[in-house]
Amino acid sequence: MNFPRHPFQWPFQRTGYLRVFLILTAILILQVEVVPVYRIFNVIPNLVLIAVIIFAANYGGTRGAVIGFLSGLVMDVMTYSVIGLMAGIFSFSGLIVGLITKKFYRHHALTLILCVLGCSLLEGIFVYPWGIGIGFFKHIWFLVLPTVLYNGIVAWPLREIVYKIFKPETLQFAVKNN
Repeated sequence: MNFPRHPFQWPFQRTGYLRVFLILTAILILQVEVVPVYRIFNVIPNLVLIAVIIFAANYGGTRGAVIGFLSGLVMDVMTYSVIGLMAGIFSFSGLIVGLITKKFYRHHALTLILCVLGCSLLEGIFVYPWGIGIGFFKHIWFLVLPTVLYNGIVAWPLREIVYKIFKPETLQFAVKNN
């Protein structure tokens, strides 16, 4: 089915929408059912945020924001958190990463890991008001920083898995405009 050319293209149009949907579904199920078993210092990595960042780096800010919003909304429903909290954080992260990686080489592992570290820190700070009632600095030191580190470690293998599923010819490469 051919869609009319429009300034806003849907996030999965001509980009393997079924594979994106299946990857995000698998990651959401892993995040809720499997990953909590692998706690280190009582923190777990946020695979959904990492996947949103990978897709935002590949597809740009608008599509990254839509993918982040939809993933965050499903994550809110699956984890019984405040509806819209993760949707807003993931959407903002997808938009920012999509815009930032337009200027850099978006498929470089270091770019991805730095984006994951920054967005994980941002998520930890925004989630604090709905936290468990400990002080802000204890929250940062004992929960946010280990989670940021854990996300940074997990980001590279997850990137490799996603890049194996998406063949190199289906990925978009950054073009530097002069």
